[in-house]
Amino acid sequence: MSAFFQPEGGWVGDVIPYEKDGVFHLWYLFADRMAGADGAPANGMPWHLVTTEDFVTFTDGGEAVPSGERMPRTSTSTPGR
Repeated sequence: MSAFFQPEGGWVGDVIPYEKDGVFHLWYLFADRMAGADGAPANGMPWHLVTTEDFVTFTDGGEAVPSGERMPRTSTSTPGR
């Protein structure tokens, strides 16, 4: 048993809570901690949604907002220099 919600195959990051009619909607960044060759998240950082009424039982809604297209890192210099 865990004291906190943890999604299957990943980790919770940056939770944004929202409550309506006694149901808490917890939007969070899903991190599978797999990195690409350049160190950026290999699978992006999609927003997932989990709901709860008591913070003991959770309903995992899975991916709610997919990641955008991953852009390759080409430089670490400051733009305009």
